[in-house]
Amino acid sequence: MADNGSPPSMPLLSSLFSRVTSARASFGPDTSPDASARRVFTSGLDAWRIAREEGCSAVVLGHHRDDILETFFMNLFHGGRRATMPPKLVNEGGDLFLYRPLAHVAEADCGKFARAMDYPIILCGSRDGLQRQQVKQILDGWERNSPGRRQVMVRALMNARHSHLLDPALFDFAGLERRAETAPDDAPRLSESH
Repeated sequence: MADNGSPPSMPLLSSLFSRVTSARASFGPDTSPDASARRVFTSGLDAWRIAREEGCSAVVLGHHRDDILETFFMNLFHGGRRATMPPKLVNEGGDLFLYRPLAHVAEADCGKFARAMDYPIILCGSRDGLQRQQVKQILDGWERNSPGRRQVMVRALMNARHSHLLDPALFDFAGLERRAETAPDDAPRLSESH
């Protein structure tokens, strides 16, 4: 199919979506968090399988900025780690890229654009999880009280300072020395602002 700059036709999208979502339907109407996780995991495996079958070099997902922030806080609050979904990565097998081109786009902006273009809005199956909804409510509250807070949090995710965290695998705290001329450039230092 030639790329004329227009989005693919709805029949083509419907065909691809039906292939990826067929595994989700096999779990039935169960809405428990475990069933939701199984559906998301299985549809992800289907996306990799279909990409290989079609000879693709990448899988492109529609996760937006708010999904990425929610995932960060889910991992922080419930998994005890600082991790989220990056805009680009290579799968574990090393044969496919994964792209998230909407990583810096707000959920509200995605919705406005989809409605303006009359595109269907297809929500991720993981959105029905209670913990994710709680995180979303926390983020919504922060945004209401301090407009622009989500964008500040995204900038923070892009500006990690390993020397100001607690992970010895990321920074050699044991190797720090007192003299400025021998300390690494990014060594933690006290400043007037601390």
